[in-house]
Amino acid sequence: MEEHFTPLPQNPDTTTVVNQPNNSKQIFIIVGVFLLLILAGIILSTRSTKEKTPEAVLPTISVKRTPTTVPTLIPYPTLGSMRLSTKDGAASYSVNSPVVIVLKATSDGKNIVSYDGIVSYDKQGFVYKNATSNIADFSVVPFDRGNYVAVSGIKSTVDNNMPVWSDTTLAEIEFMATKAGTYSFSLDPKGNDTSKLVDDMGQPVYPESSQLQLEIR
Repeated sequence: MEEHFTPLPQNPDTTTVVNQPNNSKQIFIIVGVFLLLILAGIILSTRSTKEKTPEAVLPTISVKRTPTTVPTLIPYPTLGSMRLSTKDGAASYSVNSPVVIVLKATSDGKNIVSYDGIVSYDKQGFVYKNATSNIADFSVVPFDRGNYVAVSGIKSTVDNNMPVWSDTTLAEIEFMATKAGTYSFSLDPKGNDTSKLVDDMGQPVYPESSQLQLEIR
């Protein structure tokens, strides 16, 4: 007697349910790999762009060094002399007495048309009063600067006589003695003011000079 087995019917939905999770995993893996490839491409593209971009070149600043030039000192032409003395020849005076200083010059044969005498004094011991010309055809313009008097003499343009000086008295400068002590008067330069003689060719020359020392008692 033969036995017959009737096969059980298969449920088609069971196969579908079993295969569906495997398909989903494959899709996720494919998508993930694709995203990784895209990300890698972006990174490589960014690096390539940075390598191709030229770096900013800073401008080169050239500094030109100019050699220091040492100026050549041209000495002033020295000619003649100027000196100071007292009008009465005294070397000592009393406090509150007038002291008249005379300005003298020697031109060494040059015809002089103007001059400047820078008469320095100590304002602690003297007060400046006035200045007058001792040469008829020269006018005097004094400027009191507080510690020196700039005496400028200018020759008249009317008189054609060209003077040549030999220890000639040019001007008188009056002071009042105010304090006892020993004081010096000089013709030294003061800033831009310098004692000088100017000849008829307009050439300034700078005479030698010396100090005058006085005692006030």
